[in-house]
Amino acid sequence: MIVHAALLILASLLAPQAEGQDLAGRWTFDGDLKDSGPAGHPTKAVGRLEFIDSPVAPSGKMGVFNGVDAHVQVDPAAKLGAGTATSA
Repeated sequence: MIVHAALLILASLLAPQAEGQDLAGRWTFDGDLKDSGPAGHPTKAVGRLEFIDSPVAPSGKMGVFNGVDAHVQVDPAAKLGAGTATSA
C-alpha cells in the first residue's frame, strides 16, 4: 500500500501543474501539508504521515502515507465542491 501511495504522489509531481484562479488547491507534499493554491486551504494529516527525502528532487521531500489510516483532511471541504475531501 505504501508503494502505491508513493507512486501516486510521484506521478502527481511529474504531471503538468495547473495554475490560475480556477485551481481549487495545490499540495506539493514537499515537507509539509501547505496548500500553495490561491485559496490556501487549512490542511491537516490524520493518521501516520511521514515526510522523507524525495528520490526525484535532490533537495525536496515527499509525503508517505502508511496505507492504513493516514489521509489528508482539508477544511472547509465545502469550498472544494465536495462533502468530504480526503486523499489516501
